[in-house]
Amino acid sequence: MKAYFKKILSLVTAGIITASALPFVSAQAKDVSSMTAVEIAKDMGLGWNLGNTLEAHDGTNHKKMGLESETFWGNPKASKALFDAVKAKGFRTIRIPVTWYPHADANYNIDTAWMNRVKQVVDWAVDENTYVILNIHHEEWNTPTNANYAAASKELKAFWKQIATEFRDYDRHLIFEGMNEPRNYGGAHEWDGGTDDMRKVINKLDKDFVDTVRSTGGKNKTRCLMIPTYAASSTTVAMRALSIPDDPNVMVSIHAYSPYNFTMNTGSGATSVFGSAQENELKQLFNNINSIFLSNGKAVVIGEFSSSNKNNTDERVKWAKSYATLAKQKGIPIVLWDNNSPKDNYNNGEGHGYINRKTLAWYSTAEPVVDSLVKNYYGSSVSKTDLSKCKAVLSQTKYFYDGTQHKPSVTVTYNGKTLTNGTDYTAAYSGGKAIGTGTVTLTGKGSYTGTVKLTFTVAEKTIGDCKITLSQNSYTYDGNEHKPAVTVTFEGKRLNEGSDYTIAYENCRNIGDAYVTVTGTGSFKGSSKVRYCIDPADLSGYKLGDVNFDSKITVTDVTLTSAQVKAKIFMSESRRRAADINGDGRVNVSDLSLMAAHVKSKKSLPDKNIA
Repeated sequence: MKAYFKKILSLVTAGIITASALPFVSAQAKDVSSMTAVEIAKDMGLGWNLGNTLEAHDGTNHKKMGLESETFWGNPKASKALFDAVKAKGFRTIRIPVTWYPHADANYNIDTAWMNRVKQVVDWAVDENTYVILNIHHEEWNTPTNANYAAASKELKAFWKQIATEFRDYDRHLIFEGMNEPRNYGGAHEWDGGTDDMRKVINKLDKDFVDTVRSTGGKNKTRCLMIPTYAASSTTVAMRALSIPDDPNVMVSIHAYSPYNFTMNTGSGATSVFGSAQENELKQLFNNINSIFLSNGKAVVIGEFSSSNKNNTDERVKWAKSYATLAKQKGIPIVLWDNNSPKDNYNNGEGHGYINRKTLAWYSTAEPVVDSLVKNYYGSSVSKTDLSKCKAVLSQTKYFYDGTQHKPSVTVTYNGKTLTNGTDYTAAYSGGKAIGTGTVTLTGKGSYTGTVKLTFTVAEKTIGDCKITLSQNSYTYDGNEHKPAVTVTFEGKRLNEGSDYTIAYENCRNIGDAYVTVTGTGSFKGSSKVRYCIDPADLSGYKLGDVNFDSKITVTDVTLTSAQVKAKIFMSESRRRAADINGDGRVNVSDLSLMAAHVKSKKSLPDKNIA
């Protein structure tokens, strides 16, 4: 809905504004195969537009573009997480505006990559059990003149044959909209409802669209199809001139940014106040739609509506209440236009941003408006998501006591969206300083409800939590004591012997396993025993399998060999030779199995000395 694509709307044109194509859907887990178009329209409820995204293009140059066009107007790429957030707010319909001509060749053949991207976005919406409207947007090529009709019809039918064929197996939760706002682009009568000849050309193009889709077969035979009035205008002259094909599954597509002076106008006659006069104008709009279409059994979808931000959130909330109430009373689905511009930066009536596409948080100036729409359309408060359905993770779950307060940060996500502390939930901390268990209590806020408790611990510092390194892990027996130097670190910081720990050596002279015991002092508790070895100078008198050189082959030898195989310890060269039972130069599972079988008396090891 780029501003430069719109001229100043006529005051009588109850708010036709910027474009947006229609999305695809897979709605609420119910069988819609036998529902009438009117019943489906009532079930569509409140909808949301993925504006200024897949319909982005380079203006009037008609330049061919690739997948980069999706972000050409400054919005991020569409994502499933975005649709999840929209649906969680209470929207049942997603409209996906799509411009096709920049992604087609001279014969109107649509690029495969573009079709696949559109299908991916549609499928994400389908996963959300939501109705989706998919359309052709920014169709400047279909200027409704008799001279241009043949060319416009050819292009329209070529595009819809491909689109309909691609999606013909989707059920009736997917709705096609033939055109967005077909009109005399940039010329006379662009926004006033058109001339009689222009309206007649639109009727012919609408029928071309319906006939083309139906001819593709499959589920397209009964799919609901939306056809616009001239410029999707809600003026009575445009609505009365619409010729609806004799087809029970055709819906009328209307855009109604009404009342225009309140919702979009920034010039003469503009107002930021929603009073009785504005409400009466809205009532007249819905009465006109009712008398022209609804009373004659025709389904109507308001595919675009919104109120630009004029720093008047409270007044927009009043407007939303009136709009949603009137639409619900008439059984008309209304689809909110969202271009992700929360402010009217250029004073052109284009401040229609409701959800931040990057953070997936609802804009503070827009969320009350959305909440009012949901509450008044459905007659209940905004649906809320329980925090128990979210994933909550602490940045750290264990701390060591140091006398300070510990408060781990929290990350909460729901369906890929990261929630915001203060907006979606609050976090209250208890404990976290003394040794023991700390608690973080999350309480839902805004669109989230319920509470979740997360725990973390503050533990005393023990030597077992330290890293102990010996200067040497093996020695050769020479009758002297061997006492390797000891280095102890905690969280990367080197501790001091005496003030933080003491050391004691055991069996540090004889052949076999020797130990150094590190015992905590001061703020460190507990102790740890670290093994090192003293190997014989001459191995010729020792048997294969006697890894610790105690002249026996026992579970201890199996344990040492297993630790080597699992890379938990690093054996000395002498011990590796003792453990290499099969003589292949390696210590592996084969050696371990042979040694274990020997200890279990299942199969004796060869009576061989270490080589």
